Amino acid sequence: MQVVSLKIPFWKPSRRWLFFDDKLQELYRTRREQVKVFLYSLANRLFREYDVVSVGDYTPNGGGLTSKMRRAMNNQSLIGQFKLILNWVANRSGRVFVEWSEKASTRTCHDCDHVVKDRISPEFRYWTCPECDSFHFRDENAARNGLNRTLQKLQMPCSGRRSVSKRRAWRFSGLGVFELPGITDEQVNSYAVSCQEIKSKGDTLKSKDG
Repeated sequence: MQVVSLKIPFWKPSRRWLFFDDKLQELYRTRREQVKVFLYSLANRLFREYDVVSVGDYTPNGGGLTSKMRRAMNNQSLIGQFKLILNWVANRSGRVFVEWSEKASTRTCHDCDHVVKDRISPEFRYWTCPECDSFHFRDENAARNGLNRTLQKLQMPCSGRRSVSKRRAWRFSGLGVFELPGITDEQVNSYAVSCQEIKSKGDTLKSKDG
């Protein structure tokens, strides 16, 4: 059906199209509510157990002409929404939320501070430092570097090298966030690697320069 108003033609959607569009918008609203519940449940669980929660300042490389534009777009992403919620929950509960610089955190060996010259491709989920032969899970190594940078940002004493004292696996249901009992470190590592978008591929960096 074509309608003409003020000499500008436009098409009025059919009743069938409006019906399906209404159903689609309803699904979008349901999805947004589910995501909101998940993010708030996780944020509240984190701040019930920890006084400080820190997240890397991830900014996508593409999708925008400038860094400022990319950051604005990232704020609309799931991780961007999560950071905003973490900050809000921290302020409400008297806790601390910190963003730390992720620059070179993945390719910096947490044990000896050796920095691999070239980037480590995302397909490598674990790697061995060519300087000290320390074995690293990619994301865990970055998180351990992030812990030191967080402490430095908070102006707290930091001795440098830190070991992982405990690994935890959580699962979300509609009733909240629950910790999986009886999970070993090996199972947590295996599960974390299997959840990567790019499947696990490990290797030893052959040269000193990576």
